[in-house]
Amino acid sequence: MNKIRVKNETFAIRCEVCHKTDLFYPETNKCLRCETTTYKANQVIGGITVKLIKNRFLYKEFNVTTNVGTFKVAYDGRELGTESIWVNDKIAVRTPSLIWFVPEFNFNIDNNIKGKISVRIWPWFTFRRFAFEIDGRLYYSKIGKSKKLMNWLLKLFNWNK
Repeated sequence: MNKIRVKNETFAIRCEVCHKTDLFYPETNKCLRCETTTYKANQVIGGITVKLIKNRFLYKEFNVTTNVGTFKVAYDGRELGTESIWVNDKIAVRTPSLIWFVPEFNFNIDNNIKGKISVRIWPWFTFRRFAFEIDGRLYYSKIGKSKKLMNWLLKLFNWNK
């Protein structure tokens, strides 16, 4: 019997469920479109650790630990007409959101560390999807579920008979 020898291994290039690449992260094999659970990387990936420390109404705050030091990164969507990304209590990005929430923010955590926060908001002002990437790698994602609210609305209007 011949022995099989693997020449090399690579990451997947697309999601196996939806077959798309835009929200797929090969390093973690996660797709934000198809993922229904929270992904928290408290492990060190590329020398960086991200930890969620505050989760409030339209606000999330993280501790980002790198080789350079520890940084506090926060998303704030509670301001009227604007959204902000804060790094160490200083504004990194402030964008007006006149009609609805801005879906994506690119910013610098440090001179050579680039961050990206992607946000989707439900019409009832809760997070539908939240993702935090650093240098193109996904460190945190959360997909909000609306099942409780929808059940409450159905009971309120007696539509579930």
